[in-house]
Amino acid sequence: MVSKISGNKPSAIQSPKAQVAKAPPKAQQVAAQGKGWATNGAAKGGTVTGAVNNNAAKVKLLSSKIDSMPAAGKLIAPKGFKAATSDDKRTDTLALIDGRTAKLDWASASLSVKGPDGKTRALVGKDDAGFKAAQNDFRENFKGLKKEDMQFLSTDWENSRSFGGVGSAGSMMSVTQDNGYDSGGAHPDFNSQLATFDVRTGAKVTLDQLVSKEQMANIVASVGSALPRLKGPDGIDGTSFHTEDLAKNVAENFALTSDAKGNPQITVAWMSGIHALGDQAATFTFAAPTDSAFRQKIGLE
Repeated sequence: MVSKISGNKPSAIQSPKAQVAKAPPKAQQVAAQGKGWATNGAAKGGTVTGAVNNNAAKVKLLSSKIDSMPAAGKLIAPKGFKAATSDDKRTDTLALIDGRTAKLDWASASLSVKGPDGKTRALVGKDDAGFKAAQNDFRENFKGLKKEDMQFLSTDWENSRSFGGVGSAGSMMSVTQDNGYDSGGAHPDFNSQLATFDVRTGAKVTLDQLVSKEQMANIVASVGSALPRLKGPDGIDGTSFHTEDLAKNVAENFALTSDAKGNPQITVAWMSGIHALGDQAATFTFAAPTDSAFRQKIGLE
């Protein structure tokens, strides 16, 4: 189950049936539009042939696997910037009919960067709407209950949002946003998502804003071709990470990092939304494009 970013109670996501890529007629083998699997098979090195007949548009897939979400640690801000989080902690209590008191603990971090100009840019601000939604959910849970209904009912609720550093490249900073929800059940819910920000403006960016249309189509095609073939532990496979709109999912769930030589890499990763799979994610790492247009957009030129 996936907890919403706002802190609301998460909803179940069912694992879909496996889908198989089908090659269209040759006349239609153009850049993949991203609504589903790749248009044709994967070539050596993990990229897709035929989808985009342009070497400049090819983005090399370095690895694809099912693994834990990218490790998050200390925030890694681009040179000249300093990243910070601040905690917003709130509580709500409710007197119950059996004499106990139910309590909601809500903790939601904000994220910001301070630039060389001395100005602070808010990346993710306070979530007032999220607290109100969590509060309403908390109070509705106990509404109308009788004393005999209270015996096994947990009274301690927790909602949380936090951020961890993944990496940076140029003027881009990538983080994990971790969301937790616990209403006292046997299995608390947790979800982690990648997010990337342009620290020059404070804006959250999507991958299709940084790469060309042809490069984006090639990335989506490579992910779509590799996804159904992924194998993980305990019989997990790529079908557990199916998404209705693959292009949108790839665009929104990515990180930009730098390798040991300072070369930028693109990591696309998302969790399944299936509670039993925990923090396992479909993860794809690409060598970032080297063209001037891309490097300018991410602040390397």
